[in-house]
Amino acid sequence: MTIAREKSVRAVEEAMMRPDRALITASQRDPDIDDPQPKDIFDTGALVEITTMHRQQDGSLQVLLSGLHRVKIEEFFDLEPFMRVTIDIPQEPQARGAQADALVRHATNLFEHYAQLNRRFSVEDINSIVAIKTAARLSDMLAAHLVTDTQQQQDLLDTFDPLERLEKTCVIMGNEIEILELESTIRSRVRSQVDHTQKEYYLREQLRAIQEELGMETTSEVEELRARVNEKRLPAEAMAKVRKEIDRLERTPAQSAEVAVLRSYIDWVLALPWDERTQDHFELEETRRILDMDHYGLEGIKERIIEFLAVRQLRQQLADRGGHTKSESQGQILCFIGPPGVGKTS
Repeated sequence: MTIAREKSVRAVEEAMMRPDRALITASQRDPDIDDPQPKDIFDTGALVEITTMHRQQDGSLQVLLSGLHRVKIEEFFDLEPFMRVTIDIPQEPQARGAQADALVRHATNLFEHYAQLNRRFSVEDINSIVAIKTAARLSDMLAAHLVTDTQQQQDLLDTFDPLERLEKTCVIMGNEIEILELESTIRSRVRSQVDHTQKEYYLREQLRAIQEELGMETTSEVEELRARVNEKRLPAEAMAKVRKEIDRLERTPAQSAEVAVLRSYIDWVLALPWDERTQDHFELEETRRILDMDHYGLEGIKERIIEFLAVRQLRQQLADRGGHTKSESQGQILCFIGPPGVGKTS
């Protein structure tokens, strides 16, 4: 690790002058604090030995540490020029028996599965970890290689029981394996979709090139729809919407169920009479003749239709005499209710 804080640098230099090169390391509760006080440091740390030390050009130290024991920090008795503490080295309980063997085997199997999903482990690393048969050593080795979250690391450091510590490590590995499997599934799905899209694009380009070479008509269905849209005098909002849907139709694979939905919507929009108007005719005698010719009976309904048209005709005449530009009857709609087959639509 790199040591850059002045107090930590002086502590390492002091430890290097001791025969045992021993040092106590502990994590901060808040890593953003530049000058931590005793209350800002976790109570559980590690007794380590400084294996090598190299001074960098910026004054920081590059050190290699070897862990010896978990320790409990009991008291800070000196803060300058660096922190000095008194510690207790708790005795770890022995992890033996069938339960320990089963947990070690389970953790080893989980790690082998994890290593298959995460290719960053070398064969030597995998073999060295799989060869460990003690719960305490295996849990610490797995935590060093797999656990990156600071809170999880501290939780494992606070756990002195080897079986409990290894069980927590297995839970973390299980969660990581689940995430890696989901990532692998997502990558495979995306790769399959990309390959399919690229293949379809390549085949379409080949087909277009062949059609051009043979002098065949290459106007696609989408281009015909665009031409029909350009012929329509749609409002700006409707024009933007239908063009967007045509672009979606062009990008959608032909075998997709969405193609039929998009095509139906576009055809429906183009079928609407956006700028087409018809002249109203209120010849009541002609209307009566058409109704009698096309529908037998239904006298009550026919009379109601004639009354409706007569009222509209009268209101239109009154509006014309008064110089109004709009008829008072504008927007009225007849609604026919009845069972199927009685002539409502016709």
